[in-house]
Amino acid sequence: LTARPELRWNPIRRPIIIVGPGRTGTTFLQRLLALDPRLRAPRYWELNFPVPAPGPETDARDPRVLQASRELDRRHHLCPGLKVVHPMSATAPDECLPLMDRALFNPILSAWFDAPEYLDWTLSADHSRVVRRYLYHRTQMQLLQGRYAPRRWVLKAPVHGFFLRAMAQVYPDASFVVTHRDRSVVMGSLCSLVAVVRGLFHGRVDLEAVGRLGTRLSEVRSRRLNDALGTPRSEQVVRLQYEDLVLQTLGTLRRIYPQLGLRFPEGHGEVVERFLAAQRCGHHTRHSYDLSMFGLQDTWTDEEAWTDSMALSV
Repeated sequence: LTARPELRWNPIRRPIIIVGPGRTGTTFLQRLLALDPRLRAPRYWELNFPVPAPGPETDARDPRVLQASRELDRRHHLCPGLKVVHPMSATAPDECLPLMDRALFNPILSAWFDAPEYLDWTLSADHSRVVRRYLYHRTQMQLLQGRYAPRRWVLKAPVHGFFLRAMAQVYPDASFVVTHRDRSVVMGSLCSLVAVVRGLFHGRVDLEAVGRLGTRLSEVRSRRLNDALGTPRSEQVVRLQYEDLVLQTLGTLRRIYPQLGLRFPEGHGEVVERFLAAQRCGHHTRHSYDLSMFGLQDTWTDEEAWTDSMALSV
């Protein structure tokens, strides 16, 4: 950015930001939206190796694609279960976590590492400090925009649900998509993912500690998201259910497109259907988990403790 200060003038206009909790179809939705040539989602290799700024003239032969592929191969070798719980590819859209890591502000790191003090530090940050971190997020997005023709970005990360008010201030013209899924399923899937990733860094994973952490993160995120949903205008917020996205994919996309200020392109349904067919062919291993493994039970029906699914389904 020092060598190419003009990148700081790259506009990030009307991004689509998916702020649903993890395990609610956010990756699936981001990849579906990225099929539209008018939209662009950051890819794994770009997010992890953003310098120098990418450009369309070197996109196909950029050596960072191979570098990112090798990194993922090593990760999958060390943690084979990761392919099942969260499939990734160097060239596929991915979430903003590396951007928040470089901003030194990612409470989700406490899920991968046993770092409760760091979690407390991020969650106790005042609004102005969070805004500064998201201004750096925007700076990194300007870098990633590089020499490409401007398109609407499709961004997502579970961390954004904690800090929606700050993100809405930094991206005032954004559309926010909130995804929903049955709470007990989300918690079981989330805790399973955390346990798998923690296995990369800890010889022995305390599954009940994972359950307690997952419960805390989910409660805090739900409360903060509900409190912040008045910051963007109501027409900027799109809500959808996981079951609709998975079972009625094409119809759900056609429904939310106008809410995102988009016209569903003619012939785009065939593009989506081919993507879905490839997805079905590529998934053979079922992700299995049980709440009891993490010391949890399916008893989350209390309105005071679990407001997210109730308030946002209205």
